[in-house]
Amino acid sequence: MDTKANPAVMNLPTFRPQTDDEITVYNIYRGLLESWNKQDAVNYGGLFMDNGSVVGYDGSQMNGKNEITEALKAIFANHKTNLFVGK
Repeated sequence: MDTKANPAVMNLPTFRPQTDDEITVYNIYRGLLESWNKQDAVNYGGLFMDNGSVVGYDGSQMNGKNEITEALKAIFANHKTNLFVGK
């Protein structure tokens, strides 16, 4: 079994947010992972501010909630993306 592909097997510590700010950031992070894995561009883009930005793995940039949403709609329509995992 490849432990690099499965954080649970590597016994990484589970992060437990404590403060209100940590909880907010953690919930956004989890929302990004879940939206990506469901290929839900609308929900993914909705997690950003109007002036938010995303940099793709290839260095491409998406600026603003609307551009992020529309770019991901096109990506998800034409590609089966890999799943993201996190703790």
